[in-house]
Parts: sequence; C-alpha cells; structure tokens
Amino acid sequence: MPGVEVEEAERSYVCNGRKMGAFGVGGPFRVEHGGELLAVYRDDGEISRAEVVLCAG
Repeated sequence: MPGVEVEEAERSYVCNGRKMGAFGVGGPFRVEHGGELLAVYRDDGEISRAEVVLCAG
C-alpha cells in the first residue's frame, strides 16, 4: 500500500479523521508522520477521506 508523509501541523487533522486535499494516490494509502502510521485514506475527487484512523487527535 503506498504511503504519504504529513507534516506535524497536519497530524491533528488526520488523527481526527478530517477531510484533506487530494494527494493524487490511486486507491487506499497510508498516512504517516515520522514513521508512525496514523490512518488509511482514499482520494475522492478533490479531497481525501479517512477510511481507518489509528491515532487520537
């Protein structure tokens, strides 16, 4: 499964399952910060949506 790295400022968005701008990845992908797996997201048009969140905001 492909992955993308997010900055510290985006970590809380991911951990709260918020929608984000699309990352341009086809299918599900890992969202990580500093080697920590935070969530699995999927692009949906111009946004990406959380499918599974593994961290707490």
